[in-house]
Amino acid sequence: MWVALPLLASSTNGPLCNWQFLLPASVTILGADLTGATSVTFNGSPATLTVLAPSAIAPTIPSGAATGRVQVTTPNGTLSSKVPFQVLP
Repeated sequence: MWVALPLLASSTNGPLCNWQFLLPASVTILGADLTGATSVTFNGSPATLTVLAPSAIAPTIPSGAATGRVQVTTPNGTLSSKVPFQVLP
C-alpha cells in the first residue's frame, strides 16, 4: 500500500516519487506549537508518535491507514489537515 502526503517533510522509507511512501512509514510533520502533541491519526487510524521539537513531530503512518485527513491532538485542541492524504493501491 502507498500513501501520498503533501504536508510531510521526510520519511524513513524515503520518497518514492513526489511524497509517496510505502506503509507503514515514519514521517515528519512540521507546524507550530507541537511540543505537547499527544496523538496523531490518519483518517482515524492511530499512529505512534514521537515529538522531535516544538515545530516537528514524527508519527508512523499505520499500515491500516485509509485516504482522509490527518489529525494532530495537542493541549490547545485538535488540528486537522486542510488537504487529505491519499492511500494508493
